[in-house]
Amino acid sequence: MATQSLTHRVLLVDDEPALLGALRRVVERSHPKALVVYASDPSTAVWQIETTALRLVVTDMRMQGDVGAGWAVIHAARAAGIPVVVLTGTEEPDMLADIVRSAVPLVQKQRMTTEQLASIVERALAA
Repeated sequence: MATQSLTHRVLLVDDEPALLGALRRVVERSHPKALVVYASDPSTAVWQIETTALRLVVTDMRMQGDVGAGWAVIHAARAAGIPVVVLTGTEEPDMLADIVRSAVPLVQKQRMTTEQLASIVERALAA
């Protein structure tokens, strides 16, 4: 069974503890066998991506005041072949355009629904 929990591991990357808890509940409700792990900064997230079996990475773009911190997470996840989704509160048009151009699925925190996030998790874990 340990192998199964490893294959259903989801990494949530954000520096807002309250949001991480809410995201964890959505992930666990939509996929009860998922194991949620956390990182509150890009360097910890990259380390987990490089050393842990993951099925999905959900990252914020702004962490500890750095508006582009999420790019390190995106690049590491892609290099490891792990699907990555950006969950961001930014409304800066240039940043949003860069994310869309990079073909990374984007969910804006202000418009996110539980159903939308659950659908993303289901698709990633079903693959």
